[in-house]
Amino acid sequence: MTAYGRRPAELPLVREDEVWRCPATGAVYEEFEDTIREVRGA
Repeated sequence: MTAYGRRPAELPLVREDEVWRCPATGAVYEEFEDTIREVRGA
């Protein structure tokens, strides 16, 4: 499943190098222009 859109407020994403990671689920997100998309799910 790929999620597109602005950073979900309910997800406490942590910046790691060039990506964002959700510690709760392990999903990895990357910034693309003005949105954040999930690149690797839990």
